[in-house]
Amino acid sequence: NVKMLGAQASLITVVGDDEPGRKLRALIEKAGVATLMGVDPQLNTIVKLRVIGRSQQLIRVDFENQPDHEVLIEALGKFERVLPEHDAVLFSDYGKGGLTHIPRMIELARSAGKPVLVDPKGSDYERYRGATVITPNRAELAQVIGAWSSEAQLHERAQALRRERALDGLLLTRSEE
Repeated sequence: NVKMLGAQASLITVVGDDEPGRKLRALIEKAGVATLMGVDPQLNTIVKLRVIGRSQQLIRVDFENQPDHEVLIEALGKFERVLPEHDAVLFSDYGKGGLTHIPRMIELARSAGKPVLVDPKGSDYERYRGATVITPNRAELAQVIGAWSSEAQLHERAQALRRERALDGLLLTRSEE
């Protein structure tokens, strides 16, 4: 998306040594995004199979496994190498194991004066400590701060989380709200 807006973009990720990984690399490079992809021969590049009926998704089946720790440490090295070339850092956490080193990456980016935006996953927000902004949706935030019964309670709990995790901001995405 940022590349389509005219910005420079680099993608750091890990793929398998398989056809889906090669297709992904080709599509990203065609879009003009610099790819810094680690290849793990033991990893299956994630494939999502969606079954559609009457114009709506009925079911989704994901084919995946976790990346090797050694490939992920290589991703940290790539991150350190390209960080000076970028003005901001965006992490999309899909909970698939690829952001094992995100606390160190956030620390490096913030030390370099770069804003860090995180689309979080799961309930361990300690790993995002020091990010500039996190952008959970309602369900993701409720996993961390519990359900809220009023806007005032939501505000109070969200601000407490922001302070506790040393975040500059928290942007709650609320679908139709």
